[in-house]
Amino acid sequence: MDVWYLIVAIILFASILVAKSTRKTKKNLPPGPPRLPIIGNLHQLGSKPHRSMFKLSEKYGPLMSLKLGNVSIVVASTPETVKDVLKTFDVDCCSRPYSTYAARLSYNRNDLSFSPYSKYWRELRKLTVIELYTAKRVKSFGHIREEEVASFVDFIRQSASLKKQVNFNLNFMKLSASVICRLGFGMSLEGSKLEITYDEVIQGIMEVLGSFAAADFFPIIGKLIDRLTGLHGKCEKVFQAMDTFFDEAIKCHLDDESIKDDIIALLLKMERGEIGLGEFQLSRNHTKGILLDILVAGIDTSAQTATWVMTHLITNPRVMNRVQTEVREVVKNKDNITEDDIEQLKYLKMVIKETLRINPLVPLLIPREASKDLKIRGYDIPKNTWIYVNVWAIHRNPNIWKDPGAEQSANRETLRINPLVPLLIPREASKDLKIRGYDIPKNTWIYVNVWAIHRNPNIWKDPGAFIPERFVDNEIDYKGLNFELLAFGSGRRMCPGMGVGMALVHLTLVNLLYRFDWKLPEGMETRDVDLEESYGLVCPKKIPLDFDFYIYYCHTLKCNLWKCFEGVTIINKKHV
Repeated sequence: MDVWYLIVAIILFASILVAKSTRKTKKNLPPGPPRLPIIGNLHQLGSKPHRSMFKLSEKYGPLMSLKLGNVSIVVASTPETVKDVLKTFDVDCCSRPYSTYAARLSYNRNDLSFSPYSKYWRELRKLTVIELYTAKRVKSFGHIREEEVASFVDFIRQSASLKKQVNFNLNFMKLSASVICRLGFGMSLEGSKLEITYDEVIQGIMEVLGSFAAADFFPIIGKLIDRLTGLHGKCEKVFQAMDTFFDEAIKCHLDDESIKDDIIALLLKMERGEIGLGEFQLSRNHTKGILLDILVAGIDTSAQTATWVMTHLITNPRVMNRVQTEVREVVKNKDNITEDDIEQLKYLKMVIKETLRINPLVPLLIPREASKDLKIRGYDIPKNTWIYVNVWAIHRNPNIWKDPGAEQSANRETLRINPLVPLLIPREASKDLKIRGYDIPKNTWIYVNVWAIHRNPNIWKDPGAFIPERFVDNEIDYKGLNFELLAFGSGRRMCPGMGVGMALVHLTLVNLLYRFDWKLPEGMETRDVDLEESYGLVCPKKIPLDFDFYIYYCHTLKCNLWKCFEGVTIINKKHV
């Protein structure tokens, strides 16, 4: 029997056992579409939930109720409703709902990203921000980023001169991984014992966390469904490989006493009590949980941001020319580009913002859960409701952004069009809340649809266009204070490692734009480049950056050591 027929039969059988007559409540819940028995609105989400939720919110409103299996969720899709969730009711919506496989991979939620809001979480968050992610510490790691980016540029130069193929997606990932491993583990990934299992671990983690987990929505039969689909077994396999990876990294660190200034060293000091964590004691599982956060947040997001930026630049020659002119005027004839040069690159920062607006890598922020009954915008949000923020919808709102689909100012426009997290990780209401006049019951899951905000025509004029210039004389930034651009979230659950990731993205792009000229091959039009995203924990390009393009000139003082080349194809034309 086909596995899906068996799953349907199990669901129908279970529905007979658990079916109850629904009772009318007096709660004023946010409006939402009609739901089917058992599955609720799951059938309406499709392969890209952030886009489907955006379409539904256009009909049912910026604060919308859905039922996904057994879970009540609320989706916020405008800056005003998101501000209610992430600022006004931040404490009451700060918890994370329990997710079966996220809990497994995070050592029973002993990390920061997926753990519930608690005194322990507050102490750990405070300590990691102070010890790991301060501006001073991020800057202290600058030499590591500069060394790894220099190696990356040399690799591209040599590959081009030898006419070797280069897969940019893959090599951006390797660059990010090398930097994160040096920051976190005190060693280079290349040539180490960690290199053997890296691909399996990172790819496996992202696949598991980005998969639909029936166990989260169908408490009685969900785990059985996940066993039949193979998700349960895959999670266990990935967990074992990841655990071995972390054990090996810690062992290598302990065996080499010369390694002192890295993240593992700080975490081990916390384990030994040399750095205080209040009344809590950091365990080895806490250390591994935090390392998971670093891998997930630090590697894929940086690589995908760089990929999307280069994609938008290669398809917008006007913007490419302007940003390269700026970079070369600022850097001039310097051979070694440092992070100090980046501060003067205002247009490049606009390009990145616009990219993350159009293509948020995480279009639905990780859901929050209402810890109590809430009242938001006049609606009741029951406790334990899942709350989603649709960043994608906000970034595409034409009422916020003029021409929201166009590109105008490099960095910020990149973040607007391509938000790292189109749907923020859901929050959970810790008590009954009242938001915008609606009741939000306790334990409701709350989603923030970043994608919807970034595409909102009431915020952005022509929200689908890539126009970095929209950020000229526009103070909107992605650092969590402006709810129109939410590439890294906001509030207590905002990504603490934003500074680390964006420092690498900026330095990588400056080097690529300064040293090389980029152009589509003859006969290929910008419309031939596919700009569609795929959906998962983050949203990469659906079709990899594997089209032909050319390096026309090498800008470096050491150019006499290398053969300058013109019109060299460095990637086979496989996909567009």
